[in-house]
Amino acid sequence: MHQTVALWGAFEAVFTSTTVYENPIQEAALTATFVSPSGRATLVDAFWDGGATWRARFRPGEAGAWRYTTTCSDTTNTGLHGQSGTFLCTGEPAGGSRFGHHGPLTMAANRRHLVHADGTPFLWLGCTGWNAALQATDEEWQHYVETRRNQGFTGLQCVPTNWFLSPAGDRDGELGWMGRERIAVNPRFFQRLDRRFALANEQGLALALVLLWSSFWQHPLLVQNNPGCVLPHDQAVLLARYEIARWGAGDVLWILNGDGDYRGEKAER
Repeated sequence: MHQTVALWGAFEAVFTSTTVYENPIQEAALTATFVSPSGRATLVDAFWDGGATWRARFRPGEAGAWRYTTTCSDTTNTGLHGQSGTFLCTGEPAGGSRFGHHGPLTMAANRRHLVHADGTPFLWLGCTGWNAALQATDEEWQHYVETRRNQGFTGLQCVPTNWFLSPAGDRDGELGWMGRERIAVNPRFFQRLDRRFALANEQGLALALVLLWSSFWQHPLLVQNNPGCVLPHDQAVLLARYEIARWGAGDVLWILNGDGDYRGEKAER
């Protein structure tokens, strides 16, 4: 029996690893290829979510029967590699928020403004609360989201990792990423943000998330907490891909870095 998902609704496939990894994001990479009823294939990264659990999140934009298959870099892991499944997109919009009615955001054909998937124009009116998702209580976050919605805002701009203004992590003392040459991630940190970002989207607020805060102008003791400054290229890419895998199926826009320096030798990075 097909699992059913509304048009532009959220689909999540869950996989159980048969291999125990010491540092999962370093030792295995999992992707899922989703094929639409018309035959269009979309490749998405899956992500480790603690223990033996991996997830692939996707948002169908076409009605009909979809199918997916997985590919894992560790081909001996039969719980992750070569998995497959199907689901049915009903064709009825998910409803609820503006995104459920009109679809996710994309660039207009003239590349001058944002529109929903169905062509409905979208005006970005964003509030910057860089640390809000990390440091607010649940009650404070809900109040913040509802207040901005009632004031007519359409977006929130946040930092979703530990950085120089949250060097000790979130309000609960959880760090999102640890290490430098070979980072690890903490699913508890990101699971808390899952719930907060979902609430914002449900209230009709898109999120602009800074993947890698990269300002070099602070004191060196602060700069060392900015992932875009201290992580080697491959580890910075790994962290950014983890964030995109986790939230890319939501109503999210990406800010590559915060306060980045594009001059001289830093331009290529």
